[in-house]
Amino acid sequence: MNKEKILALHQQHRDGQSKYVYFLLAVAASAIGFSVQKTTGSGFLWQQLPLGLAVGCWSLSFFFGCRHIKSTQIALAANLNYLKVVSSPENHESEIEYNEALDFHINEMQRSGGKARSTEQLQFGFLVAGFCLFLLWHLLAMYGATKCM
Repeated sequence: MNKEKILALHQQHRDGQSKYVYFLLAVAASAIGFSVQKTTGSGFLWQQLPLGLAVGCWSLSFFFGCRHIKSTQIALAANLNYLKVVSSPENHESEIEYNEALDFHINEMQRSGGKARSTEQLQFGFLVAGFCLFLLWHLLAMYGATKCM
């Protein structure tokens, strides 16, 4: 495969990942807004505890989604710096300095890439946990309404 096709495929992959992360951010923000709208005008009730926990999970999902974007940007910058070092070994005074620069950027890519993976998993996990808690809240509300009849 030539370099242009590889770069195009890489760009499509990055675009898809970005869209996915932004979609999850939008879902979490929408879920928070919907929950606020559903409870407007009501007081604090113990039955709303699962909903409050759901909003907390969605807030954490949003937070980790933002952290994921930041970690991904750091990983991409480290990758770019690594490629700069590889493409111009003559800019280093010695082979030792060159190898140290390579090692530094490789470690940075691994560290930030690992952080990006973990924040992506946390973003999705908290989003799902929030929906489970929301469903629990809704079922409790339905049970309460049925019990009163």
